[in-house]
Amino acid sequence: SLDDDGAGGTRLALSGRLLLATIAPTERALARLSGPITAIDLSGVREIDTIGAWVISRTAHDHRAPVTGASPAAARLLAATDP
Repeated sequence: SLDDDGAGGTRLALSGRLLLATIAPTERALARLSGPITAIDLSGVREIDTIGAWVISRTAHDHRAPVTGASPAAARLLAATDP
């Protein structure tokens, strides 16, 4: 979901499973995002693999947005896939 951060930007909150088998619709939606993304919140993500982390890392890099709410396992994958 997209939430106004109150400072002229948008916070992106993701949830569910970000896995090779499920990431395609999310990746397409992320590619269509326009405007400033001020943060990407992963606190609702139940499961993530390397492909999911790569998609999130790329999106965060493209928008210069920090990733918040990542589990320890997700944080390790994000660090490994940081562009």
